[in-house]
Amino acid sequence: MAKDFLTYDQQVDKLVNEKGLAVPDRGYAIETLKRTSYFALVNGYKQPLRDPMTRRYKPGTEFSDIVALFEFDARLRGLFMEAIVRVERKLRSSISYAFCSREGSAQERYLDPASYSDARKHRGGVARLVKIMEGIAVRNDEYPYIVHQRSKYGNVPLWAVV
Repeated sequence: MAKDFLTYDQQVDKLVNEKGLAVPDRGYAIETLKRTSYFALVNGYKQPLRDPMTRRYKPGTEFSDIVALFEFDARLRGLFMEAIVRVERKLRSSISYAFCSREGSAQERYLDPASYSDARKHRGGVARLVKIMEGIAVRNDEYPYIVHQRSKYGNVPLWAVV
């Protein structure tokens, strides 16, 4: 059975009347719901604030408590993403440097599966990796620096691909 559409006023009424949530500033709640959506905000962050037996919010829980959890989670995800991007960049740089110092900078080397582990358990992963890098080095037209390396030097070094 499909759920009925609820206006923002009806969504706030539902939170107050059916879920037992305190909403001292109705205008703030409506504006927040417009920005984030009921589903993303309420369904995503209700668990620690609700009584699992009654499925109602614990006494004293306010709409702003849900918003605070939502905003904390968004900031935490942003911090993690920033850290993950830095680690990824460092790994790409280190792998490229190590490979090129051992094998050289000719794209034929990093596009040759023989340049990698020949263990049976790695063959599929190596084949996928080479196919991805080949797509970037040989056919990619999206990145001007890749096109420049290919057209000017006839070679796209690994550090440009990564």
